[in-house]
Amino acid sequence: MTAGAGKTTFLSSIAGRPESSLQMHGNVLHYATENIHAQQQIISTKCAPVQTTEVAWLQQHDVFFERLTVEETLNFVAFLELPHLSRPERQNVAKSCLDSLGLSSVQSRQVGSAKAIQATDGASLSGGERRRLSVAVELVSMPNLLVADEPTSGIDSTMSENVMSAIATLVRQRQIPCFCTLHQPRSSIWHMLDSVILMAPGGRVVYIGHREDALPYFASLGFACPAETNPAEFLVDLVSIDPENATQALIDEDRIQLLAYAFSRYMKERSTVRARAQRVCSISESVYKIDRRKIDASQHPFRPIRRLGALFLRSWRQNSRSTALNIFRLGTSMGTALLLSQIFPSVSKGIAQPKSVVDRVALLSFGVINM
Repeated sequence: MTAGAGKTTFLSSIAGRPESSLQMHGNVLHYATENIHAQQQIISTKCAPVQTTEVAWLQQHDVFFERLTVEETLNFVAFLELPHLSRPERQNVAKSCLDSLGLSSVQSRQVGSAKAIQATDGASLSGGERRRLSVAVELVSMPNLLVADEPTSGIDSTMSENVMSAIATLVRQRQIPCFCTLHQPRSSIWHMLDSVILMAPGGRVVYIGHREDALPYFASLGFACPAETNPAEFLVDLVSIDPENATQALIDEDRIQLLAYAFSRYMKERSTVRARAQRVCSISESVYKIDRRKIDASQHPFRPIRRLGALFLRSWRQNSRSTALNIFRLGTSMGTALLLSQIFPSVSKGIAQPKSVVDRVALLSFGVINM
């Protein structure tokens, strides 16, 4: 997808969290299956509606408590997201996520700041490890759908491949669908994809279908991918508009209009295929059954004391481990107290004088500002 195509808007609509200025109509469905593991065959399939609480949404920017370790971060998320499980069960879920995403070797390392990543000295996580931790945080709750908004943003090519490989492996293990928006993916990432939606600026869709069918489809329209060319780069170039060359921009716009019109006709010709797929979904719905240990929240009363304690523990770990910062704050507080005592000498025990009252009010104001 190119810039301005509506990638984030598209994903937020799928996740059931559209922007307040937008109106969303329709339903979001996903294919769900149940396997007989002994025979490795699917016995039922259905189109199941997705609830907002069942969607894991991996956004572009990571937000972590930098002084917590990787293990503490996942255990805390498991405590909040899986209150119906016992502590050993929650720890097993967190450990499973760590193992699946290759984070076991750094589970005791503090997450660190995204602005000052120092992966070389082992003090904090690298960019790729942070992204994998973000995926682990979202998958702890065992969702029915994973939505990832540019999961490879801000990391290099090699780390991008590692992150996408981890996501692909995990969603196949969990048997859940995954939507990812990608901008200029490398060739190895392109071959990890099952299906592709190609969007042009303005939200125009020029292709939806299996990845392996994309290049033959565009070749049939007269746009063949050159040899030894990354297919993803070729397709993104097809739907990109040059903003610096007015003449080329008009040519690009005409090409995109042609592709959008051709795809609209292509989908109309396949309408009977879609109708047949919908009938399969409705027929199989009666035999659908799946166990994800999803417990209704109403069956588990809110435990405010335990959650407050967990929040306090998280904040204590975050602040108590910043030794240098705490020493600086202590020195600043002592210096401020000494300075204010010299500025307001009339604030002392005894009979209140007009000047003393004014000084007390000023001292309180400065104290509040410094806090």
